[in-house]
Amino acid sequence: MNNYDIQVAQAKKHFLSYDQQELIGRCCLRYDEDYFYITFLGSPYRISRKTGDMQRQEDGRWVKGDSFGEVMTILDWLCDS
Repeated sequence: MNNYDIQVAQAKKHFLSYDQQELIGRCCLRYDEDYFYITFLGSPYRISRKTGDMQRQEDGRWVKGDSFGEVMTILDWLCDS
Protein backbone atom coordinates (compact mmCIF):
# COMPACT_ATOMS: atom_id res chain seq x y z
CA MET A 1 0.00 0.00 0.00
CA ASN A 2 1.46 3.36 -0.99
CA ASN A 3 1.02 6.70 0.80
CA TYR A 4 -1.83 7.73 -1.52
CA ASP A 5 -3.77 4.56 -0.72
CA ILE A 6 -3.18 5.12 3.00
CA GLN A 7 -4.54 8.68 2.76
CA VAL A 8 -7.61 7.50 0.83
CA ALA A 9 -8.34 4.83 3.47
CA GLN A 10 -7.94 7.37 6.28
CA ALA A 11 -10.22 9.89 4.51
CA LYS A 12 -12.94 7.24 4.13
CA LYS A 13 -12.62 6.27 7.79
CA HIS A 14 -12.87 9.96 8.75
CA PHE A 15 -15.95 10.37 6.54
CA LEU A 16 -17.66 7.36 8.15
CA SER A 17 -17.17 8.91 11.61
CA TYR A 18 -19.42 11.87 10.72
CA ASP A 19 -23.12 12.10 11.55
CA GLN A 20 -24.69 11.29 8.19
CA GLN A 21 -27.93 13.12 8.92
CA GLU A 22 -25.93 16.25 9.64
CA LEU A 23 -24.05 15.87 6.33
CA ILE A 24 -27.34 15.42 4.47
CA GLY A 25 -28.74 18.62 5.92
CA ARG A 26 -25.60 20.76 5.69
CA CYS A 27 -24.65 19.71 2.16
CA CYS A 28 -28.19 19.22 0.77
CA LEU A 29 -27.30 15.68 -0.32
CA ARG A 30 -29.50 13.39 -2.35
CA TYR A 31 -29.42 9.98 -0.73
CA ASP A 32 -30.99 6.60 -0.30
CA GLU A 33 -30.38 3.81 2.20
CA ASP A 34 -27.04 2.85 0.61
CA TYR A 35 -25.55 5.96 -1.05
CA PHE A 36 -25.10 9.71 -1.07
CA TYR A 37 -25.32 11.19 -4.59
CA ILE A 38 -23.44 14.30 -5.69
CA THR A 39 -22.22 15.94 -8.87
CA PHE A 40 -18.50 16.74 -9.05
CA LEU A 41 -17.02 18.54 -12.05
CA GLY A 42 -20.13 17.71 -14.06
CA SER A 43 -20.03 13.97 -13.32
CA PRO A 44 -22.51 12.08 -11.11
CA TYR A 45 -20.94 10.29 -8.13
CA ARG A 46 -22.27 8.05 -5.44
CA ILE A 47 -20.63 7.40 -2.09
CA SER A 48 -21.35 4.29 -0.07
CA ARG A 49 -22.81 5.18 3.31
CA LYS A 50 -21.34 1.98 4.76
CA THR A 51 -17.78 1.94 3.34
CA GLY A 52 -17.05 5.41 1.93
CA ASP A 53 -16.24 3.83 -1.46
CA MET A 54 -16.96 6.14 -4.37
CA GLN A 55 -18.19 5.47 -7.88
CA ARG A 56 -18.56 7.77 -10.88
CA GLN A 57 -21.22 7.35 -13.54
CA GLU A 58 -19.87 6.96 -17.07
CA ASP A 59 -22.01 6.07 -20.07
CA GLY A 60 -24.91 5.06 -17.82
CA ARG A 61 -22.94 2.67 -15.62
CA TRP A 62 -21.14 3.08 -12.31
CA VAL A 63 -17.33 2.76 -12.39
CA LYS A 64 -14.72 3.07 -9.67
CA GLY A 65 -14.26 6.71 -8.65
CA ASP A 66 -11.77 6.22 -5.84
CA SER A 67 -8.70 8.03 -7.13
CA PHE A 68 -6.71 10.02 -4.61
CA GLY A 69 -7.85 13.32 -6.12
CA GLU A 70 -11.51 12.36 -6.24
CA VAL A 71 -11.65 11.01 -2.70
CA MET A 72 -9.64 13.77 -1.07
CA THR A 73 -11.53 16.57 -2.81
CA ILE A 74 -15.05 15.22 -2.41
CA LEU A 75 -14.73 13.94 1.14
CA ASP A 76 -12.91 17.10 2.25
CA TRP A 77 -15.82 19.14 0.90
CA LEU A 78 -18.41 16.92 2.58
CA CYS A 79 -16.71 16.65 5.96
CA ASP A 80 -15.04 20.03 6.35
CA SER A 81 -17.15 22.51 4.39
